[in-house]
Amino acid sequence: MKHTDILLYNYDHKLLEMLTGKLLGDGNIIIQKNRKPRFRFGHSIKDRDWCVHCYQKLAGFLPLNPPKYRRVIDSRIKGGFSELYYVQSKTDPIFAHLKEIWYNDTVKVIPKENERKNSAEKLFYQHE
Repeated sequence: MKHTDILLYNYDHKLLEMLTGKLLGDGNIIIQKNRKPRFRFGHSIKDRDWCVHCYQKLAGFLPLNPPKYRRVIDSRIKGGFSELYYVQSKTDPIFAHLKEIWYNDTVKVIPKENERKNSAEKLFYQHE
């Protein structure tokens, strides 16, 4: 059975649309050698409410840690740093299937089926 079929058969379609939107936008699957994949997304400090909203919507379906604040030192940015809130998941089998669909080794790619169709829900959760 293909990874897409496994997802469609075993997971809520609304969840899959929200994850697709996040992966089309600011979300990613964390891939580390000898570890199970995890899901992560983040938003700038000014979009904290949006980060919390997305967390609340997804937490009903997935094992997620609450949003955490992070300050990133970066000399390329005016002021020398950026501030963001991020949400990172615990491990779950869904992320292994998403990794196979969305990643070529460790590089994120847009799956062919997403090039043809985008629902309002997917586009909504793509917000950056």
